[in-house]
Amino acid sequence: VEGRTLHNAQGETTYQSYGPTASFCNFSVSRWELNKVLMDAAQDAGCRLHFSSPLTHIDIPAKTCTFDAAAPPLGEEKAPSPQRKNESTPLGYGYKELFMPAVASTASPKEGDADSTGYAVHKDSLHIWPRGSHFMMGLANLDGSFTMTLYAHDKGKPESFENLSTREAVAAFFQQHYPSALALMPTAVDDFLERPVGHLGTLFCAPWVAPPIEGADSSGGGGGFALIGDSAHAFTPFFGQGCNCGFEDGSIAAGASIVVDMAAVLAEYYELRKPCADAIALMALENFDEMMSKTADPRFLLEKDIENALALRFPAVYVSRYALITHSLLPYSQCKAVGSVQSAILRQLSEGLESVAGLDQDLAEQLVTTTLKPFIDSHVGAAAWAEQCHYTSPY
Repeated sequence: VEGRTLHNAQGETTYQSYGPTASFCNFSVSRWELNKVLMDAAQDAGCRLHFSSPLTHIDIPAKTCTFDAAAPPLGEEKAPSPQRKNESTPLGYGYKELFMPAVASTASPKEGDADSTGYAVHKDSLHIWPRGSHFMMGLANLDGSFTMTLYAHDKGKPESFENLSTREAVAAFFQQHYPSALALMPTAVDDFLERPVGHLGTLFCAPWVAPPIEGADSSGGGGGFALIGDSAHAFTPFFGQGCNCGFEDGSIAAGASIVVDMAAVLAEYYELRKPCADAIALMALENFDEMMSKTADPRFLLEKDIENALALRFPAVYVSRYALITHSLLPYSQCKAVGSVQSAILRQLSEGLESVAGLDQDLAEQLVTTTLKPFIDSHVGAAAWAEQCHYTSPY
């Protein structure tokens, strides 16, 4: 997936690449196929897998867990988790999965229209229909179809899932807000009425490890038990990083486990991962607002054009926050901090500008070299930045 195709209410499209070149692409991977690979690897390593075996109780002092089957020492599961207090913050929005079937067409793909391979719209884009208080997105499947997802208020608004309850209301909603997509989704109304509403929320949980180390702050700690993945930090899907964040948990925990003292291992794991998990959770919420409304804002689109121009001119210094998150192993907390500096630079450079062609190149160089680079050197480190931020895709 090389970028976003934005569909406005008039049916016009705008293409927005993920980076300065096509190599900055994302890979859309089947979670089902990934799960099979991971389960096979776990079994090959000697793990026993137990399904439909919920955790009902945990006794930390006794170091026992009560399952319908044996329990692993690290808890990776979907929130809410009985291992910790449920501190999930509802977003107030829900979603429904819809469907766009494959069709035959020969229109120009980079315009966001259909391509010649059976896809109704360009297959190498994340398609977004931003509408201010709700939006729809689509990602291609291998068979030429698209999985479509509509996000809207749970309730309380005229255009909420609660109020869109009749065939007439749903049909009118799609016709008013998504006519270009509706023309390619013959079962949209039926899908909407038949499928359940999924709910969205963010989990800020502390601590992740127990019991606390004796004499340490109770917000951290260590011992014989830890949470990883969604059980520790479930967050909204709008940065596509939930699975990656869980993988990073495992990587950090494995790296720390060379220490013999398990309490020290878990304390280090918590110290390294908690700031990162909070950072990506917050950035996912920001991306939700971006996808729903900002992608329809000309000023936002101009700033993205400026950002790509800066990345091309200053590749060793200017790497967008999005690229840092998706194409480096820089900690999420550092990506967020660098992104805040970049946002301030983009706001200043876009002020009063109509197009990227009018960019003040001298001011751009000044801001990148005297504001962004010193911040990177002091908060990330020149060596770490150089190691992580020279991305070249082999694909």
